[in-house]
Amino acid sequence: MRRILSISVLVAAILGSMVLWRDSKLAVADFTAFWIAGHQLVRMHNPYDRSYALRVERSMGFTESRPLMMRNPPWALWVVIPLGVLGARAARLVWTVCLVIILWVSAVQLWLIYDGSARRRWVAVLLAFSFGPTLACLAVGQTAPLVLLGFTLFLCLNQRHEFSAGCALLPAAFKPQVAFLFWLALVLWSVQYRKWRLMAGLILSLTVATGIAALFDSQVMNHYGLMLREESIETQFIPTLAGALRQVFGRSWLELLPATLGIALCLLYYLGRRHDWNWRDRLPILLLASMLLTPYAWLADELVLLAALIAASAAISTLRRSLELAIPFFGANLAIIALLLAGVRVNSPAYLWTVWAWASLYFAAQAGRSRGLGQSRTRKLALRLR
Repeated sequence: MRRILSISVLVAAILGSMVLWRDSKLAVADFTAFWIAGHQLVRMHNPYDRSYALRVERSMGFTESRPLMMRNPPWALWVVIPLGVLGARAARLVWTVCLVIILWVSAVQLWLIYDGSARRRWVAVLLAFSFGPTLACLAVGQTAPLVLLGFTLFLCLNQRHEFSAGCALLPAAFKPQVAFLFWLALVLWSVQYRKWRLMAGLILSLTVATGIAALFDSQVMNHYGLMLREESIETQFIPTLAGALRQVFGRSWLELLPATLGIALCLLYYLGRRHDWNWRDRLPILLLASMLLTPYAWLADELVLLAALIAASAAISTLRRSLELAIPFFGANLAIIALLLAGVRVNSPAYLWTVWAWASLYFAAQAGRSRGLGQSRTRKLALRLR
């Protein structure tokens, strides 16, 4: 029965994504930029060519003045090379199937990492595919499931297979800004505990991945830097706390203030817990703090916070507490889905509240768990005194 449910969720996610593709507003989406980059690489051309991307997107019905570009760094380009040998429709189908499977595997594995019951793995699958950012991600074909997979593999491997754990972080580096505090903590931890093999694995994987891109475009780093300058990311509204500060006060430097504060708090957080540091417990906090304070992130990027939400859900032991948190969780996601279906664009201030909602749910679940553990210890002590 559970297998049937899981397969049904996978099929529904794929079919739902295909239905969304038929929306003219999503006919040219983020995936299109990935496919164009892959197509350019196969032809040994610049994958960050804005003028070429705009011409192709216009031919597909795109009407905006600025092209959709693949903004991921060069070490992420290797994953889009296979897309370049396929037509746009076939490539999008393959890409979506891969994202759905990766998301399903990551969700189940995270549930087990955080000691969730194997019989209730379906809870993790339900959380993953009822999550508003998941719908946004699959609708446009973003790379956030790959980032989540990188963190999941890291949690699986870091205690016993340091070099492999470092290599596994490669997909997580496709969007370094959404977990910038994790990278800071990783460097501090690696230096303190001399995790040189882990760092070697990470550096080697980044080097090899960038080298693969360079084989197809020898000037890939220069092309990437030029694309970022031409994109003028710093002038675009980003639905984050940093973006809101810049928009309200009109000072571009203000968008760096939350990240600066986050770095200072992360240093204090690490120093206070450096002697008993456990990535299983610390990763959710770092991901939440990073998404709250990052200067650059979109709704689809919030999919990486499934690591925190699944960890919190696995720790809930009572049906009553599950229902208390399920109601606001599904309510928030219904609101997101309603906004998306109403055509509210992802760069709208209407999405400023979403990360704060996930953080509130996570800490509410953790607080309930602490109270439950405290009551359990009190009952055990009372029984001993008798």
